[in-house]
Amino acid sequence: MNKKKIIGVVILFGVFFGSLFWRHAEAVKINLNRQFNGTIENVIYDEKDIPTVTVDGEQYSLGVGYDFQHKIQQGDSMIKSKGSRVYKLIKKGSGLEISFE
Repeated sequence: MNKKKIIGVVILFGVFFGSLFWRHAEAVKINLNRQFNGTIENVIYDEKDIPTVTVDGEQYSLGVGYDFQHKIQQGDSMIKSKGSRVYKLIKKGSGLEISFE
């Protein structure tokens, strides 16, 4: 392989991994700025088991990096504070508190 091809491959990998890093950083920023507290009106799990919940009429995709294990159900309460990565789930009926970090 000549020098120009090697440089091209290195640049291509740099752009690829740079864009991955940028997208991840944006997702973390969005998650940290998110804040809600209320009863879960609806929950939908996608094909990757990532939940989208509706709280106070607003939909929130809870994103990758958490293992919610299908524990979130309609009628449960959820708290997410701005600046925190922690989602706090309070189960309807039992009051059991589960934190997802």
